[in-house]
Amino acid sequence: MYKVSRGGGIAFGAVLLVVLCSLSVVTEVFASPLRADADSFTESFDPSVKVAGQVRIGFMHQVEHESVGKRPLTIDFGLPSGQSAGIVCIDVASVDGVYSAHWTTTVAGDNGEQREAEYPTRMGREISLFAPMELVALASLGDDCEDENRVYLPTSWGMPESLDNLRIFLNAEATEVQLVREGGGDVIGDTTICAEIVVELRAAAYDTVCEFVIDREADDVVEKAHILRRDFETRLDNVVFMF
Repeated sequence: MYKVSRGGGIAFGAVLLVVLCSLSVVTEVFASPLRADADSFTESFDPSVKVAGQVRIGFMHQVEHESVGKRPLTIDFGLPSGQSAGIVCIDVASVDGVYSAHWTTTVAGDNGEQREAEYPTRMGREISLFAPMELVALASLGDDCEDENRVYLPTSWGMPESLDNLRIFLNAEATEVQLVREGGGDVIGDTTICAEIVVELRAAAYDTVCEFVIDREADDVVEKAHILRRDFETRLDNVVFMF
């Protein structure tokens, strides 16, 4: 369980990492930032907002920073989806539901591995105070933001220490969730048990984090992740992360 107290960060409780492999240390220098599409950026900072929303909230590399600070939002195009051109839809949300943002950027291929995304926020000071697990981003690539076949791209606040260690953030009613990772149509590795995120004093925009490892050099590299509820032991087929 992770415990959140706004302003005090997230305290580590217990979470299970189920796949162990060699780490990829990131040394690449970012190319020019991906420019936000004209008139696509919106953001809100409202302490009175009532939390509600979709199941998928964030897909990010694990980082060790204490706070987001002034680090850029980066997007990882290195997973082997075979898709490199289209519209990248980006959503950012704080765990307490106070802050949210949405924008798009258009890519035409040849994105390299790590790219910085332009983030034209006017709330840099407020954003900088969040810990990395208190402010998460979700990026997907497809024909548009409604494309059912869009693929999900890991994001990060600044340069991740490793490209293999990933987190999925869900609004999924705490711990009754499992992450089943598939490659080539077959389940590979063990099932990841997800951990609860507890937000003190208010409802949470997301309440579950699933931590897992992808070895992108492996022959059976993960292609998708289905969300399972342990009490029903069935897939929620409308909640699939395609990589």
